Amino acid sequence: MPASWIGNETVIMLAYPGMTALDMVGPQYMFAALMGAKVLTVARTREPVLCDTGLVIAPDTTFDECPAKVDVLCVPGGAAGTLAALKDDTVVGFRAKLPRQLLPRCLVQTRKSALAHHVHRPPKMDEWVPS
Repeated sequence: MPASWIGNETVIMLAYPGMTALDMVGPQYMFAALMGAKVLTVARTREPVLCDTGLVIAPDTTFDECPAKVDVLCVPGGAAGTLAALKDDTVVGFRAKLPRQLLPRCLVQTRKSALAHHVHRPPKMDEWVPS
């Protein structure tokens, strides 16, 4: 296999209570299949994280221990758990620790959009349908 096929990307999967497990597990499977990629699950602590359906995720690292080199940040969605995470300054503030060059490539730009799935955002004015 050519050496050029093997990367060295660091992928961080953000875990928080109440997230939708499938939003993490599906992308994690794909990222883990990348040759040479290092995929880590990060959370506030190393304590198990309970997802919205009862699945438990064991974080690999914490916000404070997260590697400095991060190429991809994956933030799973959810409903009540995501809304709670939006109010959690520690979770939202984690993005401040990310390399500056990563942020423009992320959809993580504001507190509202940092963890919000498109289903959970209010519609824009031009999306309102008259009743």
